[in-house]
Amino acid sequence: QEVRTYFDALDAPLLDVRLVDHALEPDLAKELKVRDNGYVALVRGEGEDQQVERIKIGTEFDKAKRKLKKLDAEVRESVLRLSRGKRTAYFTVGHGEMYWDKDIENKRQLKNIKKVLKALNYKVKELGLAEGLGNEIPEDAHLVVILGPTGPFLPEELKALDTWRAKGGNLL
Repeated sequence: QEVRTYFDALDAPLLDVRLVDHALEPDLAKELKVRDNGYVALVRGEGEDQQVERIKIGTEFDKAKRKLKKLDAEVRESVLRLSRGKRTAYFTVGHGEMYWDKDIENKRQLKNIKKVLKALNYKVKELGLAEGLGNEIPEDAHLVVILGPTGPFLPEELKALDTWRAKGGNLL
């Protein structure tokens, strides 16, 4: 009931709110990959273009209290992911850049930046010579990030980055 009240208050022309029992709608539950009750499924699109964000709340109020306190933030993040579509951010590697690996010293770790990008619906990947940086930037790249390299880039890598940037690529 707490969750229903939250969504009833969101009055928008493009928003369709439905309360569904997964046992009574097995095909829909399977399509949305919801295994039991206690989930909120936010859906955008249909068929192959369909995107689904699931938020597990639970069915017992006492256990769900903590999750309900964060519901607004989780819904906001999910809606943001759905509205932006999937994007890919590449981080250059192989030149001593800052990185998210635990083996890197703390001041050069990027754990939080990776988390923020994932929350913004970015897939985060590495980009080095093995991934084609010496030739061209991958076609699915929306953003290439170079953070704090301590070593030089090869001329071929610089050329690929410059060509991509000249074509309108986003480079940080």
